[in-house]
Amino acid sequence: MHAALMRSLEMPDVTHAQPVSNASVFIARELTDFDYHLMEVCGLADSTRSARKLHVGEFLVDRFGTRKVDISRLKPDDVSRFVLHRTRGLAPGTIRGVSNSLRRYFRFKASHGIPTTALIAALPRVPSWRLAGLPDVLSAVEIRQLLSAFDHNNPTGMRDYAIHVVCWTSACDAQKSLTCALVTSTGVLGR
Repeated sequence: MHAALMRSLEMPDVTHAQPVSNASVFIARELTDFDYHLMEVCGLADSTRSARKLHVGEFLVDRFGTRKVDISRLKPDDVSRFVLHRTRGLAPGTIRGVSNSLRRYFRFKASHGIPTTALIAALPRVPSWRLAGLPDVLSAVEIRQLLSAFDHNNPTGMRDYAIHVVCWTSACDAQKSLTCALVTSTGVLGR
């Protein structure tokens, strides 16, 4: 774990308050406890736990250096300044990852009776627009390609085709889309 923290602190273009060799045993202990929580309570995969520990380790070294970790001494500005500095120029997904790691850590500390509501509130909420890259409307050619993909030789393919035709020909406004979902869920066209 200490080796991972060392690697994270040697990342280019990231300024840290303390060099890795000065990471305290207090921080190592804190990260060990946090990792146990992530594994046993949250059930997170190794790769997710590693990323969470990396971000939290950087934060703890930045804020506490070789001193004992005392979350009650942190102020919301400490948290927001760290995140803004640490994530400057990074992609929204990376910013979200750092914020989520710190949020999980503060919730872990809250589960031990330490007030962290103000610290959590200081973390940026990065929007996740997963559908932002989808086209607003399919072209006529794309609609024909979609509809030709259904197998008309079996009941499931015919049902799926009918549902899509109803949705596309009705312009899929909210009310009609709801009708399409209702038709699918009630099995009107069979299963």
